[in-house]
Amino acid sequence: MIVKSLMSETAATDKDKCFHELFEEQVKRAPAAAAVVYEDKGLTYAELNLRSNQLAHYLKKRGVGPEVLVGICLERSLEMIVALLGTLKAGGAYVPIDPAYPGERISFMLNDAKVSILLTLRGLGQSLPQTNAQVVCLDSDLKAIEGESAENLPNVTAPENLVYVVYTSGSTGGPKAVAIEHRQLVSYLNAVSERLTLEPCVSYAWVSTFAADLGNTVLFSSLSKGGCLHILSTGRTSDANAFSEYAAGNPVDCLKIVPSHMAALLSASRPTSVLPKKRLVLGGEALSWSLIEQLRELAPTCQVFNHYGPTETTVGATTGQVDLFERDRFAKTVPLGRPLPNSDAHVLDAKLQPAPVLVMGELYIGGEGVARGYLNRPELTAERFIPNPFTTQPGLRIYKTGDRVRRLPDGNLEFSGRVDHQVKVRGYRVELGDIETALASHPMIRESVVVAREDGKGSKKLIAYVVGGGQSVPSNPELRDYLKEKLPEYMVPTAFVSLGSLPLTANGKVDRRALPSPEESKPSEENYLAPRDSIEHQLVNIWESLFTVRPVGIKDNFFELGGDSLLGIRLFAQIENECGIHVPLATLLQASTVEQLAGILRAKDSAFQPSLVLIQSGGNHAPIFCVHACGGHVLFYRPLARHLGGDQPVYGLQAQGLDPQRSPHTRIEEMVNHYISEIRSVQPEGPYYLVGDTWGGLVAFEIAERLQLGGHEVALLSMLDTLCPFPPSLSQKVRRNIGHLIDWGPKTYFLSKVKSVKYRIFGGTSFEVAAAPKAHEDLVIEDGLIVDKALRRTLDGIVEAHVAYVPVKKVYRGKITYFLAEGGRKVKPYDDERLNWKNVAGEFDLHVVPGSHNTLREEPYVAVVAQQLAECLQVARSARPRGWRR
Repeated sequence: MIVKSLMSETAATDKDKCFHELFEEQVKRAPAAAAVVYEDKGLTYAELNLRSNQLAHYLKKRGVGPEVLVGICLERSLEMIVALLGTLKAGGAYVPIDPAYPGERISFMLNDAKVSILLTLRGLGQSLPQTNAQVVCLDSDLKAIEGESAENLPNVTAPENLVYVVYTSGSTGGPKAVAIEHRQLVSYLNAVSERLTLEPCVSYAWVSTFAADLGNTVLFSSLSKGGCLHILSTGRTSDANAFSEYAAGNPVDCLKIVPSHMAALLSASRPTSVLPKKRLVLGGEALSWSLIEQLRELAPTCQVFNHYGPTETTVGATTGQVDLFERDRFAKTVPLGRPLPNSDAHVLDAKLQPAPVLVMGELYIGGEGVARGYLNRPELTAERFIPNPFTTQPGLRIYKTGDRVRRLPDGNLEFSGRVDHQVKVRGYRVELGDIETALASHPMIRESVVVAREDGKGSKKLIAYVVGGGQSVPSNPELRDYLKEKLPEYMVPTAFVSLGSLPLTANGKVDRRALPSPEESKPSEENYLAPRDSIEHQLVNIWESLFTVRPVGIKDNFFELGGDSLLGIRLFAQIENECGIHVPLATLLQASTVEQLAGILRAKDSAFQPSLVLIQSGGNHAPIFCVHACGGHVLFYRPLARHLGGDQPVYGLQAQGLDPQRSPHTRIEEMVNHYISEIRSVQPEGPYYLVGDTWGGLVAFEIAERLQLGGHEVALLSMLDTLCPFPPSLSQKVRRNIGHLIDWGPKTYFLSKVKSVKYRIFGGTSFEVAAAPKAHEDLVIEDGLIVDKALRRTLDGIVEAHVAYVPVKKVYRGKITYFLAEGGRKVKPYDDERLNWKNVAGEFDLHVVPGSHNTLREEPYVAVVAQQLAECLQVARSARPRGWRR
């Protein structure tokens, strides 16, 4: 049975245009309109066009042109969009690569696609595998790129040239690359705009990974229609309250998201803020009616669409608006809708004959969205992209999706499952054979089978069944760590079940139906510890409702059971609902077992929380004391502590107001007195080793100065990209203002001066006048910490302390070890005021490290910081007696 679009045979298309030409038309139409926003930064269409033109000229001189593949390995950012457009304007096609992927997978992608140029950042590039591609770092090579022309390039790309190549999981044990052309992308954009009626939408939210095509609906629609694209960081998209907070202040018209991700975000304290105003597009996995009911109740005027389509048919091939009253007419899942304009769908039996209405068959998709094929895989392309048997026009093909569907009487398609063993997990398409191949490479594994099981919440979990090659089988943590080196995080199974042999059918094939459920695989008495009190019983019940493994013991680790950020959102939402205690999501970094988390809940319920927090114990060295930044907490120091090694004890000094039972400090002097008392409670005498991240460096400076006045030795005072409070010299002010005038342009420059005057009138200081309100605005949610009243009070106190601080110029009688972030700012003479610390230090030791002011603490940059900090510690200790007594 052939199913054609009921709306129109063909959408109005720009068939002879490439995507970047559509973008350039929007630049001409509204150059001053906002194009992209990331956190507190943004670019207009004119600014985005200028930067992408400069990069395009730079790439073209290095050989980029039609059919040339350019790898883009970047975190979500403005630079990512510049890299994408610059590649297309130069005539090339881009290959998106997630920096979080294991090095082995990245190396495979680079070599398989024969990437000629790789766009990244210096800090990320240092952690990437060796490649034959020419590496261009958008930060360290920025000066050369900015020297290129800002004019549009003549278009050298034809509609049938490649626009991007995206990797998906492959059944042969390795990922395969799907090649998409400009004409397919442009056809999809026109069709989806018509079906979703996107004309009223002016703002879009991009929340999915760049390495998959799910987010391409909003990414390309926004930039081709003159919309404003909001790029949300991973930290915000994985925290319900962080997402809600951003969306409340930056409402968007259109959002596309995976249903399970949407369900997790609805656990926010203000779930209505999560939803877009006009269009919610759900795709990537089966959609349940229970989620639709929840969405209708929260946002009755928002139009909800179910969007389906494999990567091989250019993002999506069918869609339909979901109406709750249709629930009684359909079965378990929400229908996939009808084919988009310019697409057609065929439900066929095993003999490629049309299946009758309501009879299951395999879905084949044809039309203008069918991809070119698989890159460098002609045999697989011929197998999956077959000639269209329903037309006499030569060259037309249909794609074999492997999805079981049936056609409903009204033309909608209903999804039933996979013909093969490919599944969708949290919106990612996963070929189970890919995981089985990775397991088979382990020397102690003889056989393995991986299945996807649905939990009680409707989310799929990966379960691996393994048979050892000898007397013993690797432990679950060992297998999990092994797979993490070979596969992306989302492909690592939730649970591992060890079997003596795999069950077989009569014909000798693995009987997947006979595999035991993880619940039947009881833990050994040696490893299992039952809950001991009511709090642990509550937590175990919550964990067992979230995981497929039962019973859960108090020593079981959240991450080793397969927990991820989305499951963490659900976990803490249930803890707050059932226990009445709010715990930050980041607590999992310190307390990842039931036993540890129960201890946190007991402490929150009955005792004060001290400012001094032990981040890492062990070792004989004197401890390092790390002062919180503007966010008030110290969880972000954990990666730094881990990289310093297990023999280095590390304490954190968190803001007092995070404890709801205590008032926050509102003066830096109060903080200094309190923190010195906390420090001396564990180390009465020096030498002291202090670290302050960004704003915390200022507090660390005051602590060190006070300790010295008291006759105590400070062996190390280290600052991580801390702004200097002491006024710049007149020449620095002149150079800074001239530079800002040139960089920002007259209009933006003078507007910033007006804002600066306003802050002075309403109580600012000469030190970074605009920083106090900005700190409060940007750091309300930091590192995924869920906002509550205590945090809000703490931030208010920090801002008040910041505004009230009056720097008194003095000379610190020691050495300041300063880590300067080289990224995120243009390193020019007028922008060196951070280094004014050298004017108030007896000695100034400068270390320039990769990363920006905001990413210095994150991987992979924190590893570089830790390495250099460890060397500084070794130098500082060299004159000290060995050992330290507690």
